[in-house]
Amino acid sequence: MLSPSIMSFTVGTKDFRQALRAVSPHACRDSDLPMINRIRCYVDVENVTVAATDRFSAALGLVSVWDSSDTPVVGHIDLSLPDVAMILAVFTAGKDNGVDEPEWQLQIELLEKRTVTASDSPDVVSHAVRVTDVSGLIPGEVLERWSPGDRVELGPLPPNVVVEYWIARPWTPPLAAGRDAA
Repeated sequence: MLSPSIMSFTVGTKDFRQALRAVSPHACRDSDLPMINRIRCYVDVENVTVAATDRFSAALGLVSVWDSSDTPVVGHIDLSLPDVAMILAVFTAGKDNGVDEPEWQLQIELLEKRTVTASDSPDVVSHAVRVTDVSGLIPGEVLERWSPGDRVELGPLPPNVVVEYWIARPWTPPLAAGRDAA
């Protein structure tokens, strides 16, 4: 059973890309250090702080949150370097029109999926990060990243997502009401 998003917020595509590109060179590439072998996005009501370190250098990038869900947006999401490369490859930003709010935007959601098991064993919980291009009138490209239940770290903040694989889904328009499919 897929529950509604735990966390949902919208950021400017250009700002988010710049922050990811700025901190990526400082992310640890040593797989023996999983606690820093990633880029962490700290999310609050007004900003997303993108951070990375390799023990010798550190970098921070600040991205404004333009829209958030009704639930409080506070927590963090971890992205591996291949995740960042996929986001940068799929989501590009065009030229902004010079207004205050960015024309190109991404909606980032943290989702939870609970699989009910036999009565004597606990339910299996997995989490996903979904990134959607919401720049136009209809949603555009969508990337989802599911993680198995045993890799998710639970803490005082919303779940920290350690991601495992991407699912790229092109957007398909709904059928028009009253039209028969031929």
